[in-house]
Amino acid sequence: MSPEIDPRAGQEVLRIGILGASGIARDKVLPALTKTKNARAQLLGTRDPAGRAPVAEQFGVVGGAVPLDDVIVSPEVDAIYVSLPNTLHLEWILKALDAGKPVLSDKPMSVTPAEAEAVARKSRQTGLQVMEGFMFRFHPQNRYIRQRIEDGSLGDVREARTYFLFNMLDAVPPTDIRITDGPGAGAFMDMGCYVVAAARMVLGEPVAASGWQVRDRALGINVGGIANLLFAENKRAQISWSYDTGNGANLQVIGSEAILETNNPFVPDQGTPGETTVLEHNLRTGDQAHHFDTVDQFQLEFEDFAAAVLSGTDPTYTVEDAVAQAKAMDLVRQLPIIDQ
Repeated sequence: MSPEIDPRAGQEVLRIGILGASGIARDKVLPALTKTKNARAQLLGTRDPAGRAPVAEQFGVVGGAVPLDDVIVSPEVDAIYVSLPNTLHLEWILKALDAGKPVLSDKPMSVTPAEAEAVARKSRQTGLQVMEGFMFRFHPQNRYIRQRIEDGSLGDVREARTYFLFNMLDAVPPTDIRITDGPGAGAFMDMGCYVVAAARMVLGEPVAASGWQVRDRALGINVGGIANLLFAENKRAQISWSYDTGNGANLQVIGSEAILETNNPFVPDQGTPGETTVLEHNLRTGDQAHHFDTVDQFQLEFEDFAAAVLSGTDPTYTVEDAVAQAKAMDLVRQLPIIDQ
């Protein structure tokens, strides 16, 4: 890899090839890369290069829109961002690693633990970085929450509660990829992965789960569920997710000395412009509000990944974290299913 020096920034810049012109790529990834200090969008890979040329031009993609395979083999691409349907992640991550390209993958990186393990093996064999793109973990409010857990100021943190709800079934047509992507479709893969990741961020790795899932009989997809996760030392989390209820999100971190709560843990810039707030309910000092300026959490994620690749070090979240995430999701996936 021979990254270029950006004359404006005076530093190395990771040239990233984007696989897929999905909604998340157009709405979040490409805009973030126009601001990222140490990375840029080099090529946009798509099955319809001519049709996606205006997208590439809009966001200043250096080499424009090209076929997917051309991105993988291009000597002008240093790393890959995978923004394809979930069921295609494994195939294209492995192709990228075989081509010598580190990978940042849209969440969820894999559909099953076996897929995650396959990626991890290839990452270890090639020595190339792979990171799963849960961008919310890079937002200052969530970094603050982790810091408060680690410094002990919340006391003994034994419980977390989190939900992520969006009335998707009323918002998109039945042809939407989040409904049609087979084992990669549904609310659990789309929304549930966030609440599992948030519970892990707070408490570590779950060892058991109870609860149930809800499946839409006509669509054949998961549309919601609620689960209790058990962690080491009898720590616990309650998580829920949904495609068919009102919109909203929340994360509570419950310690013996204080509780932290945010109503925008995952997409604080979506529908709620301006600063974000973490509320603290403290037994000793009373209630407080901790405010955080608006940031682009995708930009922060790209900067972390690019810094790791450029320096040859591990990103903040390694491929082993993605394997642990897949195993945690599998615990929930085994829960009883209720049809509606």
